[in-house]
Amino acid sequence: MPKLPALDEKTGANHSPHVVILGAGASRAATSTGDANGRRLPVMEDFVEILGLAQILEHANVNWVKRNFEDVYDELYRRDPNAPEVKEIDRHIQSYFCSLMLPDCFTVYDSLLLSLREKDLVASFNCDPLLLQAYKRHASIRRLPRVVFLHGNVAFGACSGCRVKGPLGILCQNCRRELMPTRLLYPVRDKNYSNDPFLAAE
Repeated sequence: MPKLPALDEKTGANHSPHVVILGAGASRAATSTGDANGRRLPVMEDFVEILGLAQILEHANVNWVKRNFEDVYDELYRRDPNAPEVKEIDRHIQSYFCSLMLPDCFTVYDSLLLSLREKDLVASFNCDPLLLQAYKRHASIRRLPRVVFLHGNVAFGACSGCRVKGPLGILCQNCRRELMPTRLLYPVRDKNYSNDPFLAAE
């Protein structure tokens, strides 16, 4: 049986690190009226409509209506991972999420980061940049918790050779090459995170 963490003798508090897991709908919950420019945050059930992918999928003869987008992408990818439609969808999703901006008002993401300690961890399944934007907003105020992106993120990159990661736009501290974007979409039935060095490390 695992040993329970010791409690503080004076306060009875448990000072172990906290782990907060943000599911795929967290960014929508944090910005219920949209991002700073009113762009809506999608979830898998309305992904096609919000990102305007219907025409691409219909051209590829993929039925997407009332389906989870991960299943739709899986079907398209399995037909041909190098199909023009697959590449177009990847580009479109990258472009849409890169354009998202955190509202100037205080959000749930701001509150979450400021309520945690440096030794805590936030693990996010969201690939939009909003959590990282909130992080940058407060990084100069105090030490913030560690953040990992379990499905990749449009604002986060990695150097696969050196296994270094960080915000896009910075150089690898070892080889001085620019960090490369991480992959965002994976076929559902082949989702083996150990095959992707960045996701395996996350």
